[in-house]
Amino acid sequence: ALATPALGLTLAELDHLQQDELAWEARVVQFGHYHRLWQRQGVLPLVRRLMVDFAIPARLLAEFEEGERLLTDLLHLGELLQQASQELDGEHALIRFLLEAMADPESQNDSHKLRLESDADLVKVVTIHKSKGLEYPLVFLPFIHNHRPVKATDVPLRWHDDEGRLQLSLDADEQTLTTAERERLGEDLRKLYVALTRARHATWLGLAPLKEGEQSAVGYLLNAGKAIAPAALAKTLEGLARNSEINVTSPPDPTAQRLASAQAPEALGHARAPARPAREHWWIASYSALRLSGTLTAPSSAPLEPATAQEATAFEVLDEPRDLAEPQAFHLHKFPRGPGPGTFLHGLLEWAGRSGFQAALDDDEAFEDMLWRRVQLRGWQAWQTPLSGWLKALMVTPLPLGAGRSVALTALADYQVELEFWLAAKTVDTR
Repeated sequence: ALATPALGLTLAELDHLQQDELAWEARVVQFGHYHRLWQRQGVLPLVRRLMVDFAIPARLLAEFEEGERLLTDLLHLGELLQQASQELDGEHALIRFLLEAMADPESQNDSHKLRLESDADLVKVVTIHKSKGLEYPLVFLPFIHNHRPVKATDVPLRWHDDEGRLQLSLDADEQTLTTAERERLGEDLRKLYVALTRARHATWLGLAPLKEGEQSAVGYLLNAGKAIAPAALAKTLEGLARNSEINVTSPPDPTAQRLASAQAPEALGHARAPARPAREHWWIASYSALRLSGTLTAPSSAPLEPATAQEATAFEVLDEPRDLAEPQAFHLHKFPRGPGPGTFLHGLLEWAGRSGFQAALDDDEAFEDMLWRRVQLRGWQAWQTPLSGWLKALMVTPLPLGAGRSVALTALADYQVELEFWLAAKTVDTR
């Protein structure tokens, strides 16, 4: 871990750990604390603590051109692992989940897709009200000359009396409308002030000779609320901008020009194979990893296509939705495939085992609540009923033991939910 680019110890610091046993022991103790933090609080607090202790954010942003991207990915991984750990039992299960997700990224859902590292370069569309107190490099106000006058149908009307008390009215008489309209103009002027003071470098205002434009906040500032002839708008603006940094220009003529998309990156060459021999010719892997390593480069088989009219009819029958109320409909033939769904089903069985199979079956409310929370996490709410029926049926199904004997999971009194085991293998052809 200390030698990874994320923690970023220099070669000199790593060499010092080889020479100074006390320094090495201090690091061992430090990582022992990290392990306990992971066990007691979770993997995300562990990631956060590492980032603080090793000043990872500052170093990534300072040393790497894509530092913001790396930092975003690191935080994203921490959140994904924290979420996955809620369904898994123990650190080994979480490490296996991460390895399987890396080995088969296509099987993961949308939460595993790269996040945008920053929205600083994007165009933000916000209301003037929400922009209050914020600052932006450039501000565009294309519709600032527009306004919405108060109408008699806008009941209840709100205005303040001479003593400053808020009044509500369901009747729109002339005096009430005039007062409410004046307060609307005052509010628009306050918003205009907010809009004009948000930019760090420059602000663009879109102005045009609109009908009744003099009743808007901009119209009030230009000519005290009096109408401006369309031909005189440019002259009025130029008079206002004289001896100031305000620049009055006509908008550019529209063209058919489109923004050219970025050029496709150059194709990468083949990965270089290391010439030196590996120091250790062994590793620890799960059955899933052994199976996947033989199929990672295998061509994916195309979906079956019907060759005859009879086959097409059979495919249609298989694809028809079944009535989920029928007991025989509790099958998982159409459940999503891959390590993620497999780990999910594994987690359901582990929960039932830890709760006690018979106890889990008897406490229907706790059973359905657990299942609902888990399917919601992955967006599989439609599978609530099939999964419930499948798991309940599985727990009472007699499993053959041989010699004509059988036992159901609910009949077990003494068992281990999941047994960790190690099998040594010398010459394994993973294919």
